[in-house]
Amino acid sequence: MTDFIAWLSAVIIVISWRLIDDKVVVWDYVTMFSLVFIYWFTISYILKRYRKNNKDIDILVNFISLLEVSIVVFGTIYFAIVFDVIDFKLYSKYVATTTVFLMIVLNCINVFLYYGYRYAASIDVSYPKIKKRETVNVLKKSQQISDLELKNIQETIVEHCGQSSFEMLSKFVDISSSNTKIIADISLENVKMMRNYRYDAIVNIVKMNEIRGINRFFVKINEKLPDDGILCCCFTSIAQFNQKIRTKYPPIIRQIVETFFFIQKRILPKIFITNRLWFDITGGKKRVFSNVEILGRLYYCGFEVIDEFTADNISWVIARRTGLSQKQKNKRYGLIIKLPRVGKDGKTTFFYKMRTMFPYSEYIQKYIYEKSGTDEIGKAKDDIRITAWGKIFRKFWLDELPMIWNLLKGDLKIVGVRPLSKAFFNTYPPYLQKKRIKTKPGLIPPLYYDLPKTMEEIFISEECYIDKYLKSPIKTDLIYFFKAFYNIIFKKARSH
Repeated sequence: MTDFIAWLSAVIIVISWRLIDDKVVVWDYVTMFSLVFIYWFTISYILKRYRKNNKDIDILVNFISLLEVSIVVFGTIYFAIVFDVIDFKLYSKYVATTTVFLMIVLNCINVFLYYGYRYAASIDVSYPKIKKRETVNVLKKSQQISDLELKNIQETIVEHCGQSSFEMLSKFVDISSSNTKIIADISLENVKMMRNYRYDAIVNIVKMNEIRGINRFFVKINEKLPDDGILCCCFTSIAQFNQKIRTKYPPIIRQIVETFFFIQKRILPKIFITNRLWFDITGGKKRVFSNVEILGRLYYCGFEVIDEFTADNISWVIARRTGLSQKQKNKRYGLIIKLPRVGKDGKTTFFYKMRTMFPYSEYIQKYIYEKSGTDEIGKAKDDIRITAWGKIFRKFWLDELPMIWNLLKGDLKIVGVRPLSKAFFNTYPPYLQKKRIKTKPGLIPPLYYDLPKTMEEIFISEECYIDKYLKSPIKTDLIYFFKAFYNIIFKKARSH
């Protein structure tokens, strides 16, 4: 389909160009356009450009495939022109080569935009299914290791992480137990070779910043641990990296280093153009993570967080295995995300927003609520999942801009109740749930009209709006729109 669109666009451009020249009859080129169309698609088919799994092919492979087709098609036409293999008219030579050239350029643009969209819209690539298992306990009864062995373990942990880290770890796991395994290398193969359910606690003293394929590492640990097994892992967070920079450099140089650090460590690994090259050059080492991302990855891979602490300027997480990990995907957290929301008639509709939270934030919502508590309307207090730039996006509603696409598609209207996730929707009273699905959600919710302060007041506000809207749709939306506009501009009303 994309090749056909590229061909059609090229034809339109060429015809427009030749009409301006006013020396041409368009129908003179119908045969030539058709031959280009047939030849391009034939070569693409022979070179297997139209693969069923083309959506999951790497961008570099896709570009190489396009390059192969382009060289064959353009080379054949150029050869035919130079050696007079085909009797081209004077203007047909230019039209033929221009048409193919435009097809190549338009296809390159299409590939670039497609992969850009895949990364921006967080389209994931699935891995094989996780194998199920029965309930299991640790295989061997715990025994005390020798004093010499314990001393060696202590020295290893102190050497890698520091004395304070050793002391804190000793509070959560029994370092002297034969059922506690200390991992001091980053080889996934060594983890795979461990006997299943041999240890009930695994302590990884290599920072997660040095490990490529963190989710694969967590999943493999999950498979090795028995039920309720403990995993201790450490990493250097973004905040700790930034603190090192602030301590080491004077103000002006600090700003330059922080900018360079942000580009190198947080942008290049995530942009689809540089992602693969960055990992090939660095081997995935010296990456930086927020606390939120590490916690989210653990929950995603079948763990729950027991505790967190910082020692020797290293962040530690103590997690318990709770079950199998979720179906693994190559998670892509781009700038734009699509969220399933309850729409009209109770149908699940995907709404687009700018991403304002750290990667894997969606997996620790319950943990954040339990740790930080909630405000009067049920939102997490001081939500650490929101990035610094995400707070700015939310303050000025920039995160809502992609929802304009939903507005154009007809999923939304200008004024209406806010689209809710299924989980949040289920917290509403049943009578209000039934009323909510009678109307489309909106960009501007009723809360900007009457400024409710509690969850109960929000229920009343939405019910009042829906009742009025069902009686007089246009009048109600106009009244709510202008009153909301006044509250936003003059009363500085902001979304919760």
